[in-house]
Amino acid sequence: MEMRVPYFLGVISYSIYLIHNPLRPIESEAARWMLGANIARWEAVVFAIAGTISVVPLAWIAYRIVEKPGRSFVRRLFTTATSARYAPAPGRTP
Repeated sequence: MEMRVPYFLGVISYSIYLIHNPLRPIESEAARWMLGANIARWEAVVFAIAGTISVVPLAWIAYRIVEKPGRSFVRRLFTTATSARYAPAPGRTP
């Protein structure tokens, strides 16, 4: 995985999954508002590419604000619970 872009997209892939569907109606309305009801094929392709690219920065933000801290929280939660379960009883030395 020396290629940075595929690695980055893999890291934020779950955030892309979460962000892309809510953005679809917003981007469709923006295209209709800017171009009207009759959109040429090339215009539709350009808007599809722009919509796809616009998901990446928003997914990165969601990854940094929600997913990464949430993952750290869950890991700490399970590490603490596991450590408490296997800790020696008070007064006993291992």
